[in-house]
Amino acid sequence: MYRLMIRATFLLLKKIIVGDNVLIASKVYITDHDHGSITKEDLLIHPAQRSLVVYIDDDVWIGEGVIILKGVTIGKGAVIGAGSVVTKSVPSYSLILGVPAKVVKQL
Repeated sequence: MYRLMIRATFLLLKKIIVGDNVLIASKVYITDHDHGSITKEDLLIHPAQRSLVVYIDDDVWIGEGVIILKGVTIGKGAVIGAGSVVTKSVPSYSLILGVPAKVVKQL
């Protein structure tokens, strides 16, 4: 079970996996794909072929306005501060903040 607040957006072409007891605040944006680099070669590749699964483990808290990009794994019990942009996977039981998001504390 997870709790999803109003106006959170899941934009997926393949898969976003959300564990149990995950709290997701409003205005959160989670995507499993992007537009790639601005090169002719990347623009010719369909976005579904550039898709990478996003995995959010159990007991995660995601603050308001957080953006989680493709291929990211959020470890169990992690807390992501409001307005953060998560571009890389983060370990379990950590506090993540910033743009781009970084681990600021192990919980």
